[in-house]
Amino acid sequence: MGPHVWAQLCGDAHLLNFGMFDTPERIKAMVPRIQVLAIQNRTMPFLNKTGMTDEERAKLGAWIESGAKLP
Repeated sequence: MGPHVWAQLCGDAHLLNFGMFDTPERIKAMVPRIQVLAIQNRTMPFLNKTGMTDEERAKLGAWIESGAKLP
């Protein structure tokens, strides 16, 4: 569930626009920042342009709390 949540909510935009999430190692390195920006501060996605819901933030947070496992 988690990696799919991450890909849907974060991965596509960041890979296409910034190339930040092109390897599992880069994704793992960004997990603390994702935690702060998307879960704690709720400042990502920028201006919530994608309409991320509280439920989606909770799923993303749960994925992070469970170790942010990737395939």
